[in-house]
Amino acid sequence: MKIALDVMGTDYGPSELVLGAVMAVKEYGCDVVLVGDEPTIRELLKKYGAENDPHLLVQHASQVIDMSEHPGIAVKTKKDASIVVATDLLRNKECDALVSSGSTAGNRDADSEPDGHDGPAGQRSEGRCQAGTHGPECHHGLHLRGADAGHPESPRGPAEHRGRGNERK
Repeated sequence: MKIALDVMGTDYGPSELVLGAVMAVKEYGCDVVLVGDEPTIRELLKKYGAENDPHLLVQHASQVIDMSEHPGIAVKTKKDASIVVATDLLRNKECDALVSSGSTAGNRDADSEPDGHDGPAGQRSEGRCQAGTHGPECHHGLHLRGADAGHPESPRGPAEHRGRGNERK
């Protein structure tokens, strides 16, 4: 599975998200596309000793959407924002899932087609990180989309949900 990770969509900067991706790749063997400012991401990968890991790919995005911006307007005017670039990777089937800790509205609006309908082929499925509950709001601020991520019946749902009765029967 290849996961697009918007590392710029957080109040705390990309450091923790890049570290989490490095740890996830080592533990689960998945491929992660880190989306954001390439020089910053490469510097962090070097810091964490993962600059040559073939499972960690970098997709440059030159813009970010600030929390003070209106998400619906920002995703239309900032075409190179990290959430827009990450969503395009999912839409174009270059990735199987998308994880972002950015604004729910920004994630929703980036995933909408120009006609305002949900994104690619019904791939939109936001999972709530709270154990046993699912919905568009997530108390950790993580938004999982694509490949039925976070769906209560998905065996690929969030790790904290596995083993809590949410596995596919």
